Amino acid sequence: MSLTIRTLLCSLLALGVAAPLATTQSGGFTSGDLYFSILGPQQPFPDGGSGIARVDPMTGAMSVLLDMPANSTPNNGSMVYDAFRDRILFAGFPTLASPLGTWAVDAAGTCTLLHSDNNGWPALISPAPSGQVYYRFIGSIRYLDATNVEHTLMNSSGLAAYTAPWLSIATTMSYDAPSHSLIASIFGTSSSTCSGNLNVVVVRKLPLSADGSRVIGPESCNELQINNIGNFNVPCGLGRMPNGHLILPIDPNSSGIDPVFLEVDPASLAMSIYAVVDHAQNISLKFGGYSTARNAAFDVDIGAHLLRFFAAGGTGAGTALTTAFPISPGGNTPMAWMEIAGAGCSANNISTYCTAKVSSHGCVPWVATLGAPSKTLGSGFTIRANSTEAGKPGIFLYSTSGAAATVFQGGLLCIQPSIKRLAAVTGGGPGACTGMLSLDFNSVLASTTNPALIAGAQVWGQFWFRDPPATAGSGLSNALTFHICP
Repeated sequence: MSLTIRTLLCSLLALGVAAPLATTQSGGFTSGDLYFSILGPQQPFPDGGSGIARVDPMTGAMSVLLDMPANSTPNNGSMVYDAFRDRILFAGFPTLASPLGTWAVDAAGTCTLLHSDNNGWPALISPAPSGQVYYRFIGSIRYLDATNVEHTLMNSSGLAAYTAPWLSIATTMSYDAPSHSLIASIFGTSSSTCSGNLNVVVVRKLPLSADGSRVIGPESCNELQINNIGNFNVPCGLGRMPNGHLILPIDPNSSGIDPVFLEVDPASLAMSIYAVVDHAQNISLKFGGYSTARNAAFDVDIGAHLLRFFAAGGTGAGTALTTAFPISPGGNTPMAWMEIAGAGCSANNISTYCTAKVSSHGCVPWVATLGAPSKTLGSGFTIRANSTEAGKPGIFLYSTSGAAATVFQGGLLCIQPSIKRLAAVTGGGPGACTGMLSLDFNSVLASTTNPALIAGAQVWGQFWFRDPPATAGSGLSNALTFHICP
């Protein structure tokens, strides 16, 4: 006979504590992995074509994330990792039947459409830790809020959209959290420079209002002359160093000038040479970033079809990494590169652990999330148990005391007392293993029912659900843990 919820809670409080099991990042990504997009032909895509692939920066191992239509491959600035959603964001359409827009994809290749607009192609995608995602769209900057509603970034008055003559030719943009601003890079033209000198690389800083909806003054501008080739000095990639500085690979467009990596301090916009590539060695670089796993900047050697890594102050050929499949063997340049960032106060700080109880129908229920836990947003952090018993109610149990792996009702209770429960939820389809229990935990965080749920606190939780034929008439999912963001 299944226990009543009151009896269940009494049983939970009486249990002891065991050591937690190993954790795995919720989104399936591995911190430090590199991802690139390419307009084929490129292996290991099944058709030798286009898409997004993963590269292990230490071993060169590669795997396909998405096999995409050729005309949908994200280009420079149109693919980025978003720690808030724990997803890679890209502009385009994953299949020919998909709408054009901004998409999110997890490490399993599952795509979610965040916003669709067939009138243009989002570029310079720049996610913020609060869930906002800024991007250039036609002649303006727009952004998605944490619930994926689109807004236009306004000027300081709040009465008109922010515009700038250099916006259409900017090649990279990044949100900088310490200064709460957008940092853009541009090659020198009459519409982009600070001084009128065309032989420069330009960086511009757009400070944002507290709510991120407006550009407020004063804007900052700085430029650095590398050589006299002028507008051939194109920033063709973007990376972030552990010290918060940006790395810009600079492409001289095969002009006989050495490619360089610039290091940019977002606070002051000061630029300096990070590393120099010896062009005399017939090294032709195009598109790169920064690898925290190797503590080095990297770029694609499109002639040798491999990666080259450069430490600070490096010169020459760098350190070559031969990947499992040659990079751009057909001569097509990878369009965008990015690194999976480390954990932070975002969706990337969510981990799963513990072992689920196999249900009476042989199902293994598992938890998944979408969004990030926030004390102030009020919504947007979905916790879901999949493969539960169809049509049977369940409750989410959580604790701020720690993890456990205690034998309970034929399964494992994965959280320590004291244990709280939320209201019962029900969901699912017509057959075995089609149940799904879902709730928005941000609504719980926004309430005042539990004073322990403060920003910075860690939460552990799992689902319990009814399964009458099973031992004790119940089922248990695996568990997850996360820190509460502001």
